[in-house]
Amino acid sequence: MFAIMEYGESWKERRRVFTNYFNPGNSPVYEGNHAKYAREMLPVLRDNPENFLQITRQCVFLKIG
Repeated sequence: MFAIMEYGESWKERRRVFTNYFNPGNSPVYEGNHAKYAREMLPVLRDNPENFLQITRQCVFLKIG
């Protein structure tokens, strides 16, 4: 939520954490999770392609499994 926070020490700290976590060199940290969720989502999509939007939202927000 630092994007809507007032600038100050609290903002700087949150921005620093965000930048460190999401920098391109840090992708191995979350790359495994992306693959895991994709493997879980694909069979569900295969069986229910008409529910594409609902399934992808669930995978993104609720992390199926």
